[in-house]
Amino acid sequence: MTRSHLTRCIAVPLLVGALGCASVEVTPLDNQVPQREEVRDRNYTLGEPMEAVVGQPIISVKTYQVSRRSAARVRASSDFVIKGGEFRIAGRKDEEFEVTGTAQIDGRLHHVVPLLGYEFFVSEDGQVNPDVKTASYRWNISSKARVEPAEARLVPQSSEKVTTEGVYANYELIYGGSAGGAIQVTYREFAPDDRSRPSFFQNLSYEAGSEVIRYRDLVVKVLGVTNQTLSYVVVSDGS
Repeated sequence: MTRSHLTRCIAVPLLVGALGCASVEVTPLDNQVPQREEVRDRNYTLGEPMEAVVGQPIISVKTYQVSRRSAARVRASSDFVIKGGEFRIAGRKDEEFEVTGTAQIDGRLHHVVPLLGYEFFVSEDGQVNPDVKTASYRWNISSKARVEPAEARLVPQSSEKVTTEGVYANYELIYGGSAGGAIQVTYREFAPDDRSRPSFFQNLSYEAGSEVIRYRDLVVKVLGVTNQTLSYVVVSDGS
């Protein structure tokens, strides 16, 4: 993991005749390993009686992986102004700003937020640290800042992105009614991060007297059927 370093300099009394400097280690956001989690959503429980009306899903399954970052952006809790010796930066309530990295300052995690050529350090609870770095000065804390009003915060916002890595499933079986001696069902399959438009679909037909609806690993026991409703139990889904 590649890391850059900033130097945080603190003035000490003249009788010491020196400038004390403590290292501040910054990790760029792009170099941080995001947390990964598998999400499994389904609209049924095996063995539990259910009912679907025409147009509703008999079975709906969505299994996917998400990549999460604890803070990819910060959001202003209110209108604010950040003031320093050579800058004045204003922002509006709910305005969001990019986070480019993290740093440990005084033993606390801070998020690095670039604004108009300066880099600010924002704590987990949204407080802006007084130390400010000019973006072009890689190694030095260059300014001091204060936020007005004092209670204004830049609150870290987590991010979530659906990934195509690993096994995923995103499909549904839709009840289409019973007519002409047949139970109509439509299978629709979607991309892992999109249910607005199916990537594949198939119209299925089963005899009206069928006791079981089977499709791939799915086994659905039919309890009752009308032109408008289907009563059923999902017996097996291959899991």
